[in-house]
Amino acid sequence: MKYYAVAEIDITDASWVASYLEHTTALVERHGGRYLARTPSFEKIEGERNPPQIYLLIEWPSKEASEAFYESAEYRPDRESRQQGSRGQLVLVAGEDVSGVASTSRSALPAQRRLVSGRAPARSLRLVSRSAVASSVAHRSRGAVAAVCILRVRATQTFRCGKSASTSSR
Repeated sequence: MKYYAVAEIDITDASWVASYLEHTTALVERHGGRYLARTPSFEKIEGERNPPQIYLLIEWPSKEASEAFYESAEYRPDRESRQQGSRGQLVLVAGEDVSGVASTSRSALPAQRRLVSGRAPARSLRLVSRSAVASSVAHRSRGAVAAVCILRVRATQTFRCGKSASTSSR
């Protein structure tokens, strides 16, 4: 499973930054990490916290790869310099959706989008997959085409365009 390092950094002493960038960029890549963002550019959408000067996002192929980088003897001096010359936080986020609603694998999408429908009305449509997935389905109703949004959350509930209805078939 992929993991994502998310750092919020406020630089208090910039003397470490040039050396840090020079050493850690290649070191991250050698450990399998991939920079997704290292930027002061962002837009605050909501929340009361003061935003940091820098946001950093690194994608890791695994938790172990991230930990191997963070604990490596090569990174230790740069990590200590960063910690002394900045304040902020660093978290490691698992690349998963524990609710099961979002698909985290592109290869799983076609199977999750299959519907058992034929020419049945929308109320009898159901998802074939056990995992939750959103789909838009068009069906004919008295000669007109109507779009129905379906989100299968549990085997016993289907949500249609924001309204919940119990399903009788599975």
